[in-house]
Amino acid sequence: MKVARFIPLLLMCCANNVQAQKNQCDCEAFLSTRYTWEEHVYEQPDKKTELYLVGNNAMDEDFIHFAIQAQKGKMLQVAPYGIRKWYDVGWIENSHISVYGRNYVEPISIYKKDDTASALVFTVPVGYEPEYHVTGCNGKWLQIELLYEDKQIKGWLAPDDQCGSAYTDCK
Repeated sequence: MKVARFIPLLLMCCANNVQAQKNQCDCEAFLSTRYTWEEHVYEQPDKKTELYLVGNNAMDEDFIHFAIQAQKGKMLQVAPYGIRKWYDVGWIENSHISVYGRNYVEPISIYKKDDTASALVFTVPVGYEPEYHVTGCNGKWLQIELLYEDKQIKGWLAPDDQCGSAYTDCK
C-alpha cells in the first residue's frame, strides 16, 4: 500500500527532471556568415552518432538557417535548411549559431531572464548590427552574447527583436 502511493510521486519527480533538462524552443537562426567551416549535426545531444555536416556556401550565397526546436546544455535541436536543401532534424553545438537584432529604428533591450519584466542587462543602440551569438533558447526567446565596445554582453533577446535571416534585415 505504501509503495503504491510512492510510485506516482516518483513519476512526477522524474517527469519534472526530464523537463528541466531540455528547453522547448520555437526560434529561427543561421550559421554565422563569418564561419567558413562545416558543423557536425548529431542524432542526439550526446554526440555519439553524427548524421551529416552543414556549412555555408558563400560563393553561391547559400547560407544555412535553422528552425531551433529545443536546447539541452550547449546543444540545440535544429531543422537546418539552405536555398537548395532541407536537412533532417538533428542536434548541433551552439558555437556558431547567430541572429541579428532588429534595432534599425529604435534601440533593443537585452534582458537578464527570458521575460520583459526582468532586469535590463543592456540596451543595444540603433544601428549597431553585429551577429549575436546564440547560446540557448526557451520558447520564442533566445539567449545571446554580443561584444559591444570590448564589453561582453550576455542576456535574453525578446522574440520581436530577433532576425533569424542571414539575407534580410527583417524589417
